[in-house]
Amino acid sequence: MRQFILAICFLMLSNQAHAQSADKTFFGFNWGSYDDTSCTVITKQMQKKFSQCKPARGFGQQTPLKACTIGKVEWFVYKTRKACEKEMEIMQANAATS
Repeated sequence: MRQFILAICFLMLSNQAHAQSADKTFFGFNWGSYDDTSCTVITKQMQKKFSQCKPARGFGQQTPLKACTIGKVEWFVYKTRKACEKEMEIMQANAATS
């Protein structure tokens, strides 16, 4: 019985830790690179490299969570992969028509 209770506690703690880490996952792309870019997971190491982040407006109806810079490169960062991909597609379509 004791092992059963410990197993349940372990599962509850691991699910809680997974939910907390999932909440901190962001997606983004280098918006200055029209042709050679894709939505990528913004890792914690990458977040540490951002020198500045500020609110920004997107290319479509979705609004980026923030625009962040690493050196001279600016990344648009989103809460979800879906929002990131939609904005990236709009950006690429706008670049193709210009």
